[in-house]
Amino acid sequence: EAPQRVYDALDARNYKTALKLCDKNAKKNPVLAALRCLTLQRMRRLSEAAEACNDLVTKGYTDENVLAPLTMCLNALNRDGEATTLWANAYQAKPTDASLGRRVCAAHARQQDWPHVRSVAAALYKSTKDVGYLRRFAAA
Repeated sequence: EAPQRVYDALDARNYKTALKLCDKNAKKNPVLAALRCLTLQRMRRLSEAAEACNDLVTKGYTDENVLAPLTMCLNALNRDGEATTLWANAYQAKPTDASLGRRVCAAHARQQDWPHVRSVAAALYKSTKDVGYLRRFAAA
């Protein structure tokens, strides 16, 4: 429930409320900690956002609910490479998770790293037998 309330506050551009909601349980809940990073970035408190991101990056989370807002913040801070590494590590930890595989492909594509896009697309095809991955990603 709490992450949804933070997302709602962010959508409404009510950043102070979002930050208050995050600060209540950010230490216990990594999703709220990632949303806190995103909130700080949206408030243009970039040094605080970067510091908060550093804390989460070093912990190496693999949960998609943590990585999604963290990636938005990292990309906004021009740290695309770190976001790609996080997604790649998460996919290595759960190679059967097609959703993570798609995120890794998108992250590599954002960096125009086409050989990695193709290799992840091939791995996705092997695990799911869905030719769509080869059409969408391997043709890149």
